[in-house]
Amino acid sequence: MHKLSPLAAGAISAVVVVAVAGPASAAAPSHLQMRQPTGVYAPVSLTPGELNKPDMVCIRFNNFWCVKDARWKGEIGKDARGHAQFDNPVSGARAFALLMHAYRYKYNLKTADQLIARYAPSDDCVGSIGTPPNCPYGINPVAEYSARVAKAVGKGTNEDLKLFTRAGKIDVKVAIPLFQAFSSFELTDKYRPDQRLIVLGIRSAGLPCTQRSWHSRHREHECA
Repeated sequence: MHKLSPLAAGAISAVVVVAVAGPASAAAPSHLQMRQPTGVYAPVSLTPGELNKPDMVCIRFNNFWCVKDARWKGEIGKDARGHAQFDNPVSGARAFALLMHAYRYKYNLKTADQLIARYAPSDDCVGSIGTPPNCPYGINPVAEYSARVAKAVGKGTNEDLKLFTRAGKIDVKVAIPLFQAFSSFELTDKYRPDQRLIVLGIRSAGLPCTQRSWHSRHREHECA
């Protein structure tokens, strides 16, 4: 859903985007979880028929954040609305991690309100379907999106989310709930990526990351 923008140097690969991607022919992507009746999330198994439904584009594209085409590493296609298709879920997570890094260090965006204003702007339609004011599913619900993202990390919508430490490292304890909140808003609460995918995406992006100890906010460990 994010608004396209030039990213920081090194964030975009030189891979050329191929033709619009076709239907799914395999089972559900790895690292995806589905909410159970109990409220717990568990690995999901989807049939090709389920994946080929119109509202499953981002899942079918290994793009759990509905990131737009930008010649990302691992990008192998896109749909008519510009949603990137990736060769695997890690490539999709890598793209989102790089996007968050660019938002912070190229555009100095730190709060949920700032991030969502760029990622899902109020002058765009939900799912990029239509052109305002003719949006069949309405305008992007910016306030709701921002509140959901901020709540996931225990912050207000105008507070620094602290995704990055002072040393410029991604704090994984913030990244996991934050990235999951973004994804669940894009895919609906029914789905979310697992924690391992988020760490793999960050590491694949080559971004330094850390895990703060619960016992001491001054103690940090390299993420693994």
